[in-house]
Amino acid sequence: MKQEGKRFSLMAQFNRMFTVFVIVAMTFSGVVSYINQTRFYHSEVKRNMEHVADYLNVLFTAQGNEFARLKEYFVTYRDELLIPFDFSGDYSPARDNFERLWSAHYPGQAAADMPLADMVPEVRRAYGLYLYEFWFYQMEQARTAFDVKYTYFVYPVSEEDHIMCYMFDGFRDKDTRDGQDYILLGAEAQEDPGALFNKWTAWTTGRKPASVDVQDNKYGHVFIYSEPVYINGEKIGLVCVEVLVESVNQAIWSMTVILVVLLCVALLIPTTVMLWWIRNKVLRRLDGLEKHVAEYSVNKDVTLADTMEKELEAGMKSSRHEDEITILAIQFVQMIRELETYMQNIQAVTADRERIATELNVATNIQASMLPNIFPAFPERDEFDLFASMTPAKEVGGDFYDFFMTDENHMALVIADVSGKGIPAALFMVIAKTLIKNHTQMGKPPEIALRDANNQLCEGNSESMFVTAWLGLLDLVTGDLSFSDAGHETPFILRADGEVELLKPRRKVPPLAIMDGLKYRENHAQLNVGDSLFLYTDGVPEATDANEELYGMERLEAFLRLHTSDAPQNLLEAVHENVNQFVGDAPQFDDLTMLGMQIRSLAAPKKDENADES
Repeated sequence: MKQEGKRFSLMAQFNRMFTVFVIVAMTFSGVVSYINQTRFYHSEVKRNMEHVADYLNVLFTAQGNEFARLKEYFVTYRDELLIPFDFSGDYSPARDNFERLWSAHYPGQAAADMPLADMVPEVRRAYGLYLYEFWFYQMEQARTAFDVKYTYFVYPVSEEDHIMCYMFDGFRDKDTRDGQDYILLGAEAQEDPGALFNKWTAWTTGRKPASVDVQDNKYGHVFIYSEPVYINGEKIGLVCVEVLVESVNQAIWSMTVILVVLLCVALLIPTTVMLWWIRNKVLRRLDGLEKHVAEYSVNKDVTLADTMEKELEAGMKSSRHEDEITILAIQFVQMIRELETYMQNIQAVTADRERIATELNVATNIQASMLPNIFPAFPERDEFDLFASMTPAKEVGGDFYDFFMTDENHMALVIADVSGKGIPAALFMVIAKTLIKNHTQMGKPPEIALRDANNQLCEGNSESMFVTAWLGLLDLVTGDLSFSDAGHETPFILRADGEVELLKPRRKVPPLAIMDGLKYRENHAQLNVGDSLFLYTDGVPEATDANEELYGMERLEAFLRLHTSDAPQNLLEAVHENVNQFVGDAPQFDDLTMLGMQIRSLAAPKKDENADES
């Protein structure tokens, strides 16, 4: 259908009306806000905050010697102070503890008469903790009683560099030590004299400032009042009070109410006209379009497009222009016709996708069933503990693991990684797993089993796929581990004494299926009671985060050192969780496969050669 008529933008008309609305609202709001700011800004804020600072100054000077002693202690022994982050303000336990210790160490003496350096550390710490909690409580009480945002005490650490130390901070930051949360004490901050002129003036002159500082910091838009503190004629610091601008200028809120009323009166008439115009020019036509949309959503009848097209042609004859609603209706007619064609196409595509998804799901289940996944794997055997897991990067993966008894006293352990991902890698994995297991169960040592499996995998390998593999045979009587490596990641031994060792082969040999005729090496290691063996594929060290940084061997070894005594299942789950935390939201790069085995007992453990020599 041909579109005719002059385009007439409803949005343009609405924008003009909204612009007038904004100009009127902002003008009234700006005038009223300006009147209130100029009336209450400096005088009201400074008067209230000065009153709070004077009160705290009186408290400090009334018990000046103790407060001065606290500052002396804080400057020298700050690191000894550990105030729990959830400190409620009850300082009586700290006081009672100090009095008990003081009576035990210095009966009949006064704490104020003894230099801090002469006190034994235990008593000194108790003394400092009691004084700090006492004054912390006083600061909190003042803040609560006067309903201000923050009260704190600071002193300059370096006037040249403009650095202040927060002996008492109104805001609690965490300082975590040994897993416990404490209040961060003695935070130092560089404070610009240009931004905090009155604060630095109060310190340098030793007099009350003439005004307050205004600052935008992480706690909000605040007023800051600073007043010098003198103890025995010596200037020791500044007591500061912070108030949020919004909490002080209460008159602004009342004026805001007046502003809202004025705005409502000013906007009543134009809003009424606007609503009438929108209702008659827009909403009625939108109602008709909505009915057609609802009808199509229920019936999906393509003939509705013909009906709407006739209505549009009739409407455009009586109108000299077409607006957004007309264009929207035309586009909806086009959408109905295009959607009909699209639905016919999507049905065919959906059928294909459902078939592929079903086949992938079957493949995933088949692959999972081929790997031993029932634990404990050998419930009748209590001399070892075993656990393994495999998380594919796609629906199916190329990694695999295996473990099985070759006889009553020998257990084979296998982990491998097929090149590539997806279904091709999974198919090659099935062949490699079967060959390695068959040759091992024939009684062949690991190096021979890998050699024979390699020769068979090379036959007909037209896709040039290969497998990195590690095969070990553990003697459950002696703890001797014979193993052979085919280009795989080097396993770890987690010793019972907490040491972690890389189980390096004598020489690296290429992966399986690279070249036939390769000879694989025989290697040996000794496992003792409490030792664990950790096998993994490259999906662990090569896990990549959003910044393309690798998890890496160093991070893996450091993490394993923290879990040397963990049972295999707990160990693998911990490593998996740590890798996931490192990777974050980045997509999984490769299959992630791990196998862990821990020796619980040996029938005939080897003797300690060092013990024999002694």
